[in-house]
Amino acid sequence: MESLILELSTLFIVGFIGALTPGPDILFVLRNTISFGTKAGFSSLFGIFCGWLVFISLIYFGFAHLINGALPQGILSCIGGFYLFYVAFALLRKPKNTIDFH
Repeated sequence: MESLILELSTLFIVGFIGALTPGPDILFVLRNTISFGTKAGFSSLFGIFCGWLVFISLIYFGFAHLINGALPQGILSCIGGFYLFYVAFALLRKPKNTIDFH
């Protein structure tokens, strides 16, 4: 039990450090902090951290072995593709931002 706690705390630390390293994640956190304040920045950081924690936990507990076949990979690819089409369609339908500098 103690080794499990040690391993999970190590994963926690790795995920936290991964969220702080330079890259798209930290740029997202910086943008939200500068644009919307400290609370939004910490919320962004917490969301990224939780995502990495779930991702690392799924890998650690063997979820990658379950989706190793061709059928699960195809299903996940289709779900991901539909999600990308949904995001693209939502961005196309979004009204344009107009800025008046006068």
